[in-house]
Amino acid sequence: MHIEAVELVRFQLPLVTPFRTSFGVQDGRDVVLVRVEADGTEGWGENVAGIEPGYSHEFVAASQLVLRDHLVPRLLSAKDVTAAEVGTVLAGVSGWPMAKCAVEAAVLDAELRSADLSLRTYRSGCSTPSTRPSPPSTVIGATGTSASS
Repeated sequence: MHIEAVELVRFQLPLVTPFRTSFGVQDGRDVVLVRVEADGTEGWGENVAGIEPGYSHEFVAASQLVLRDHLVPRLLSAKDVTAAEVGTVLAGVSGWPMAKCAVEAAVLDAELRSADLSLRTYRSGCSTPSTRPSPPSTVIGATGTSASS
């Protein structure tokens, strides 16, 4: 895809109910979205970094900086790139997996929109959507035990 423009969109997202973890209670999220314009379509990716570097070294303000100053310029200088190639294009920047994932997701979203494919169809490897449900997954309980569904 020919990457024409990249926009970083940062906003506050209030949560419907508070999110409680061992790090505390969160009433909202500070979000950075990556919007890519390529080949006449757009794609979106979300940077999932938290507001503070508690769970990971990545946090929103630093992720936005590394996106703006390092990752986006590399993507734009590559010009023509597929989602599968984004990792290689961004490899010169050490770390920042959440920020890099947001860029790759935005490029993939643009690719899929351009091809009129859903993510489900793309992931299934079929040209037509499967009517069969996904296989069961493993769920980890609050007590730390594992239960297969």
